[in-house]
Amino acid sequence: MSDRLIALLRESGAGVMSNSAYDAAWLVRLGDIAPDLSEAALDWLRANQLEDGSWGTPEFDYHHERLVCTLAAMIALHRHGHNGDSERIRRAADTLEMWLGGFWFDPAGETIGFELLIPTLLSEAQDLGLLDIDVTEVMMTYAAERTRKLSRLPERTINRYVTAAFSSELVGEDALDLLDVDHLQEANGSVAYSPAATAFFAIHIRPGDERALDYLRQVTRNGGAPNNTPIDIFEASWTLWNLSLLPSLDDELCAAAQPLLDLLEAHWDDRRGVGACSGFSLVDCDDTSVVFEVLTRFQREPSLEAVLQYEVDTHFLCFPMESNPSISTNIHVLGALHAADYPADAPSVRKVITFLRANRVSDAFWFDKWHASPYYPTGHAIISLLPYEPDLAVPAVDWLVETQNPDGSWGFYIPTAEETATCLQALLLWQRAGHDVPAEVVTRGLAWLRDHTDPPYPMLWIGKSLYTPEKVVENLVHSTLLLAEQAFPERLTMSDKFLAFVIEDDPDAANIARFALEADDLFAVEIINRGDKALERLKDEVPRVVILDLHLPKVEGVEILNYIRGDARFENTKVIVVTADPQRAVDTAQGAELILLKPATFSQIKRLAERLVVPSERYYKGST
Repeated sequence: MSDRLIALLRESGAGVMSNSAYDAAWLVRLGDIAPDLSEAALDWLRANQLEDGSWGTPEFDYHHERLVCTLAAMIALHRHGHNGDSERIRRAADTLEMWLGGFWFDPAGETIGFELLIPTLLSEAQDLGLLDIDVTEVMMTYAAERTRKLSRLPERTINRYVTAAFSSELVGEDALDLLDVDHLQEANGSVAYSPAATAFFAIHIRPGDERALDYLRQVTRNGGAPNNTPIDIFEASWTLWNLSLLPSLDDELCAAAQPLLDLLEAHWDDRRGVGACSGFSLVDCDDTSVVFEVLTRFQREPSLEAVLQYEVDTHFLCFPMESNPSISTNIHVLGALHAADYPADAPSVRKVITFLRANRVSDAFWFDKWHASPYYPTGHAIISLLPYEPDLAVPAVDWLVETQNPDGSWGFYIPTAEETATCLQALLLWQRAGHDVPAEVVTRGLAWLRDHTDPPYPMLWIGKSLYTPEKVVENLVHSTLLLAEQAFPERLTMSDKFLAFVIEDDPDAANIARFALEADDLFAVEIINRGDKALERLKDEVPRVVILDLHLPKVEGVEILNYIRGDARFENTKVIVVTADPQRAVDTAQGAELILLKPATFSQIKRLAERLVVPSERYYKGST
């Protein structure tokens, strides 16, 4: 596991993020200004329209994001598409009413800049005749909110030092005077490291601006573009934060981490802190807090003043002038304060804890504006509260345990490796601190995670659209698995339980076997649904019982059986082969203790597994 982490550390620092339909739509609008970018983005949009006709994250519905992405794509196709795109636009238009009516179903709230962008997008779509529904009320509501927000800007203009720069395309073609043009671009040619805002700049502010187009050509990938890039500081700091939770780091891991630490230290400003991207004019408390904690944990010497500048009466701001506080930012401030050796009774510590207590959902868990899943802020809160106020974390830990899926995963919308790793990370650290966690919760979670380590990962992070910081999530998954290995080498199973592997690619059959084995609390069960994954696990573990299907992806069950029978480590391992093929059952009979023809029943598996590992008198006490 450490080898994969070392490789990930060496691959990190470029700031890799998934593509965004919203930003791709703005690349399309470059048209004749940059036909290479425009045509490639057109192809990307066509290839990534979802089955229902909309654009956005494909795994689940996030209504704010679907609306922004779908409107932007419709406008781009109408202005620069071809005749064949009219059907795509029609299909997209049919979904708009669903997204407009579903904002309440997005518990984490609006996507970034939604209140700034949506009036402009709706107005333009309406002017182009793309809407068959009345959007007057929505436009008026968000236009009023946008006016209030813009009225708070210093000098009522948008420059690179205010968050509105990230959504500066909001001004449309009719309000360009809101932009402080001479102070808008960053040193790399972008506007706020946003491909969409930069494309708008290259279309309407300085048409064909070479610095802007150079930036866009550098950040496009397969025709699309992320919504904020390159996020190198964010990627390095969250990667190293996960690494810092490990009980020990060997020399190779430490050496692989040094370039990322050097990157963070080089861009750290003791007065201002850092932003998500190196050289970004917009710094923020979230990145600043995590970078401070990481640099301090790794024996660098940043100043806490960069974090403390964000403190206000009741909490810490993420950005100046924000109207919606960030829960996760305050959680990460707590981590920074602990790294700085602030005691539990320090006023700043008490302020953050009071804020977190007051902003729980159902007095148990948290949502945050930067992430669509409550597991992200809740997992990080448990970790940050451990040294200060563990009692406040108890309901959150209970909530994690209660909401685990039957297969061992976690996921607010769908099961995901990111959410599962986040929950396991918190539970492992909670248990390492001496608190109770049900062993089967961790065992099932680790088994599921080991089988779902590979990208791509669903988009859960909130930007103008949803996105995945790909290396951050992959690092989280592998660092969590290494945390489990280091903190609890005895596997986190109860000492009186036998380890059982269910190697089966049919989910229904695997669950029947698992429930049968767990029925009498005799086995700790791990489900593995691919042959190659099973061989990997068998290199590390010696199960007492293996339920083995013969028809498996990647590596056949016969090869796994031969591997077990050819290694002396498995002399006490009992194998039950389960197959629907009578001839193969005969062929493998000598290598297995028992053969079951599918469909194997709950009672068959339960009874036979018990007899293989324990004397019958354990179950029939008093018999002769």
